[in-house]
Amino acid sequence: MRNVSKIPISAISLDRNSRVPLHQQLYEIMRSLLDSDQYGSGDSFFTEAELIEMFEISRNTARQVLTRLSDEGFIIRERGKGTTVAKPGLQQSLEKIVSFTDEMNRRGMKPETTVLSCESVKPTETQAKELRITPDTDLVCIRRLRHGDHLPICIEESYLVKEYFPHLEDYDYSKYPLKKAIESMLNSRLDFARQKIKAIPASNEIAEFLEVIPQAPLLYIERVTYTGNIPVEFLKIYYRGDRFTLYNELEG
Repeated sequence: MRNVSKIPISAISLDRNSRVPLHQQLYEIMRSLLDSDQYGSGDSFFTEAELIEMFEISRNTARQVLTRLSDEGFIIRERGKGTTVAKPGLQQSLEKIVSFTDEMNRRGMKPETTVLSCESVKPTETQAKELRITPDTDLVCIRRLRHGDHLPICIEESYLVKEYFPHLEDYDYSKYPLKKAIESMLNSRLDFARQKIKAIPASNEIAEFLEVIPQAPLLYIERVTYTGNIPVEFLKIYYRGDRFTLYNELEG
């Protein structure tokens, strides 16, 4: 672990003449340090006592900043063990279809998948409309729990038209990427997707799988994926809100 005392104190200071509150200034300084390559997951970070001594601030100010960083998932505070840097939250672009496995590999994390179920179901009214199928069409629902470096990240529920994918149930999706199987059976790539995003509370079942408390905030995505102009997959994803971020770049 890196030693936080190696950071030159002279390079970090608070402006007591600024209208910006001291706790906000200190928070922004700490965030800048955490966002830099100076710290990695598991490294030691500042304690309340160290912040008080370095910046000559009150215990309440130091505690306020560290509590905020902890609540936002940037650090972990454990009684008797001090403060450490948390694993970075995963980010995914809103501009490209990226499989969970590819995203984990790109970030140097080990992807793991547990297949919770694989069964034939009938579509809901929404699914029938989005997939342009009749209510009596058979779908295959593949439900998977996804991990990154042994940490639960999300649950994915893929609903696929059975007629399009007669061999879906031949694969072991704990080892074989579903996206790859879909494109192989279609003999075509997945071209684009439309999705809706909202925050929802975790049900008791999902909370247990994702190791959060019931009603904890989740990032919920409902996505319809197309090959050409044909919708082939209706996907539901339940992300842990503290471990996943969606981002986009906007031009003004």
